[in-house]
Amino acid sequence: MANNKGTNPIEKYLAKKGIKRFDFICCFSVLMYIHLNHGDDGLKRVLDYVCSLTELLVLELQGWKKYRDHARRMRRSGGGEYEHYETLEWRGSNGYLEQQISDYVASKGFMVICNSEEKNEFNREVMIYARNKT
Repeated sequence: MANNKGTNPIEKYLAKKGIKRFDFICCFSVLMYIHLNHGDDGLKRVLDYVCSLTELLVLELQGWKKYRDHARRMRRSGGGEYEHYETLEWRGSNGYLEQQISDYVASKGFMVICNSEEKNEFNREVMIYARNKT
């Protein structure tokens, strides 16, 4: 969350506006790119950060097939390989990747309060988590 200059623009903005937390945070179409570019640890850092700032979290989860397809398109376009793709531990088809992410969010004190029974038009699952009140 910190840029190369050591400052966090999000925290700077929040401090300037006097905001300590958000009512809810939505992450649509971003987690796969964070995961591919920054690995498992990078994704965990982002999840830790957003979980620390909210009581309600909405995540659009992409399946492993989307990761593979995107990595293949990147190679074919001459963009090379994602540095962390081969070493990702959070991977797997048939909902396994999504479950790993969901389990991690649960370990941060959240529970699923709603999940899309059907995937959206992009074949992605939308999950809504709330912080446990206990």
